[in-house]
Amino acid sequence: MKKFSSAEIIYIVVSILTRGIAVSVYKINLQQISVETYIYIIFKLM
Repeated sequence: MKKFSSAEIIYIVVSILTRGIAVSVYKINLQQISVETYIYIIFKLM
């Protein structure tokens, strides 16, 4: 997996905050998967 730039990280955060489904998935899986894995999944879903 490539390194993420600050702009990409900000975009991910904004996307999470503005997508109800993404927020729900984040809350549910927060303690089940690593942050890196979650970010990877979000990129795959975009």
